[in-house]
Amino acid sequence: MREIRSRSFLELIVRHANAANLIMAVMVLFGAYGLAKLNTQFFPTVITDRISVSIVWPGASAEDVAANILEVIEPELRFIDGLDEIVSYGREGAASVQMEFIEGTNMQQALSDVEQAVSGVTTLPLDAETPVVSASTFTDGVATIALRGPFSEQALKVFARQIRDDLLARGIDKVELYGYRSPEYLVEIPERELRRLDLTIADIAGRIAGNTIDLPAGNLDGAVERQIRALSEDRSPEAVGRIEVKSFASGEKTRVEDIGTVVRDFDSSENQGFSKGTRAIELQILRTEKTDTLKAAQIVDDYLADVSRQLPQTLEILK
Repeated sequence: MREIRSRSFLELIVRHANAANLIMAVMVLFGAYGLAKLNTQFFPTVITDRISVSIVWPGASAEDVAANILEVIEPELRFIDGLDEIVSYGREGAASVQMEFIEGTNMQQALSDVEQAVSGVTTLPLDAETPVVSASTFTDGVATIALRGPFSEQALKVFARQIRDDLLARGIDKVELYGYRSPEYLVEIPERELRRLDLTIADIAGRIAGNTIDLPAGNLDGAVERQIRALSEDRSPEAVGRIEVKSFASGEKTRVEDIGTVVRDFDSSENQGFSKGTRAIELQILRTEKTDTLKAAQIVDDYLADVSRQLPQTLEILK
């Protein structure tokens, strides 16, 4: 009788030389495929299970924000499935809620649950803006660029925005700008004009806010400081100056430009960027999880080589 015994995997490879070569070829192919798909990055990918809710309420004090927004919206968010921790912040003119979820939570479903809970809140202040719900995404630094030169704040901002838009068009995931202030309109009205018309700073602020919608317009300073936020199709100091602040029985109307001045300015509470005494703006180039750092850096280098010939010679680009 002939004895039949099973052969081990190692014995099969030893008896068949081509099998070993085939296995090695398959391993090389899979290794090459994996190498092609491997991202090059400075730091490991860190995915955070967080969702934030922000609500802007122009002109409101921190106490009013806490009482009328946070105390209303927090109870609707505390019992969402998978929620681990919730932290709320209230400051002048805005509220924010940071929500951290248990690891492994379905974040798409969590985001949908948060949006539904926020949309169900109907008792927020009437002049508060629509809540913004956003989920945090992983970003990693690729490069930092600084623009420096003898230009006005507005002109340097135009250059920075153009570079940002060009980089995004070439495939960069995200570009953040630092070192420039937000534009605003500064309204200056002498106190004697207010007394003559029996008006207050709050009255002027209310008229301006009531004639425009959702454009940052700065502060009116006086006995009472009032924030103005407005949006107007004609965004100019002249448009603000034409706003009527008081009318008389005779039909005469008094406008902002009749009693004061309106100039375009920048938010004095924000930081300005300088480099060696010269005005500067910093651009941080970021990538998302699926983008290769070296490829993104090459996009930046190629773009800077192309654009340097088109920019003024006095504009320095520091990388």
